[in-house]
Amino acid sequence: MPAGVSATATGAVNPAVAAARRMLAQELQIAPGAIRVVQVEKMQWPDGCLGVPAPDTPCNDIIVPGYRVILAVDGRHYTYHTDLTGRQVVRADPRP
Repeated sequence: MPAGVSATATGAVNPAVAAARRMLAQELQIAPGAIRVVQVEKMQWPDGCLGVPAPDTPCNDIIVPGYRVILAVDGRHYTYHTDLTGRQVVRADPRP
């Protein structure tokens, strides 16, 4: 399992966090400013799928540095895995 160091960050400072906020805002159809950043953790993902395999999607066996981003809206937490730049963002928690 990848190890990381906990850190607090805002989407304004970190492009990967901003990308995760935009993705959640689009999904929930709310403004990104309504989303609270709970935790940002630097990670070394074990594959090109950022540790979140998808059915019928091949994952490269290459370590990808990035972040685990935990966001909150109305008391509910959402977890995203990103690369360092926010070009790759995937939701890691199950959808209801």
